[in-house]
Amino acid sequence: YIYGSLLLRAMNLMRINVEQSEFFGHVNLILICMGLSYIAHLFSSNYKVKAVFLGLVFTSPGIWLLIASGNFDSLMFFFVFLGALSVAKGKINAAAVFFTIGSLIKFYSLPLIPLLLLYAKKRAQVYVILFFFSVSLFFTLMDLSRTTSQSPGPNNYFFTFGVQNFGTWVELLNYKITADYVEFNPIYIYAVGIGASLISTVFMYTLLSRKKSPLITSREVFQNDRKMEVLFVFFSATYLALFFQGTNYDYKLIFYTVAFLSLFVSKNFTVLRTF
Repeated sequence: YIYGSLLLRAMNLMRINVEQSEFFGHVNLILICMGLSYIAHLFSSNYKVKAVFLGLVFTSPGIWLLIASGNFDSLMFFFVFLGALSVAKGKINAAAVFFTIGSLIKFYSLPLIPLLLLYAKKRAQVYVILFFFSVSLFFTLMDLSRTTSQSPGPNNYFFTFGVQNFGTWVELLNYKITADYVEFNPIYIYAVGIGASLISTVFMYTLLSRKKSPLITSREVFQNDRKMEVLFVFFSATYLALFFQGTNYDYKLIFYTVAFLSLFVSKNFTVLRTF
């Protein structure tokens, strides 16, 4: 099941039925609007990003679909955002709590917890991170052990994204050519996807290296801008977790959107930004 069991148990304890759960959709809508408003203010005021560009970004189909559905991915976005802001302010323990709560709702914020070790400066913070990671990992593995589906993800070729799509495209192409539908083993689907991702990454790195892009040659991409660095690290990590997990719908591209915006304001991004 795509949600953590603790979330379902909490809703059962509150005696919330399916009809009443619509209330959460409205709460999630309010929270995500607050988060997007803060991000828009941050980029327009502090980094002089044009309001027209931000308007186009925040009215893109992925974000509109997330707002329209009002599901728990809106809440996940809010917890990831709060965690990233906590890291930027040096509050590592608070970030661990936010990421852990998120992972108990849905699994994909789990990889963000060990990433906090990059920013921990005290031994006590390391212990807190390891404790929350252990708790989160335990409940995640317990939930996954009760999951019966072995499929790599939903076979919705046209509104999902992720590493499994490369393999499913090959599967679909084989059907178009041979008129004989053969469902590939998930191992093969992921193998094709990971292989294609690696080839694409090497190709882009080689291309940017030849053009001497600042993104490749500079170690200080964010010029000591801690807030933008943190936003990029945690939102791109969430996006990659979703990509390689392979169970993603287009509205989850909101995590990619924030990661892109944080890279967009970097001075070393000038060449690619113009392009």
